[in-house]
Amino acid sequence: MSEFSLQDVVDAKDKATEQTKRLVPWLDDPHVCDECGAYCDATVDYVAQQADYMDVWECPECEERYYRNRD
Repeated sequence: MSEFSLQDVVDAKDKATEQTKRLVPWLDDPHVCDECGAYCDATVDYVAQQADYMDVWECPECEERYYRNRD
């Protein structure tokens, strides 16, 4: 049985992350929540302030929302 070091695991994770980014390179990296640091989900949701459905990032942990495509 072979043993893996922590560095081997970190290297494998980094390699997998880079490979998956190359699979769909035109997709944006997910927004990282400013409150809890979790990756947000891309969704379309009703925004009462705009009185319209808009593209938003929604945090699955704390339900914080951020506008997508906001310059």
